[in-house]
Amino acid sequence: MSSQFVRSIAVLGVFALLDVSRVAHAAEVPSHKAGLWETTMTLNGGAPTVKKLCFAPEWEKKMLELTVKSCAKYEVKKEGSSWVVESECDLGGQRYTGKTVSSGDFTSTVQSESTSSSKDGAKTTMKTDAKWVGVCGPNDKPGSMVR
Repeated sequence: MSSQFVRSIAVLGVFALLDVSRVAHAAEVPSHKAGLWETTMTLNGGAPTVKKLCFAPEWEKKMLELTVKSCAKYEVKKEGSSWVVESECDLGGQRYTGKTVSSGDFTSTVQSESTSSSKDGAKTTMKTDAKWVGVCGPNDKPGSMVR
């Protein structure tokens, strides 16, 4: 697996986190309902990957704070029924420019489309469809992947 591909996946993960955790940066933007979310991600039009993640508002806020530290630009705006995040962030010594457009009610569903590009020409797209599936288990910690 090339380092450029790994960087691209990592960058989209950052942009996805920016998308799902932007509530700390813009109070009017909805936060995910706390609990277990099943997320289907498609990277660069490839085969979808399904993961379950335990969400909590305090975890989302912490992830946003950690991520935004590496961003020279981070803007959130509402366009119609969608939320748009545009950012320029440094990751692994590379500057990435990204845009994420999200919609949904954030209590039962969220849909996002993210794009990123780097100075070296790497371009990545990711589509994410997430649905709330219930409460997290007693041993699940916020931010943990659930099997």
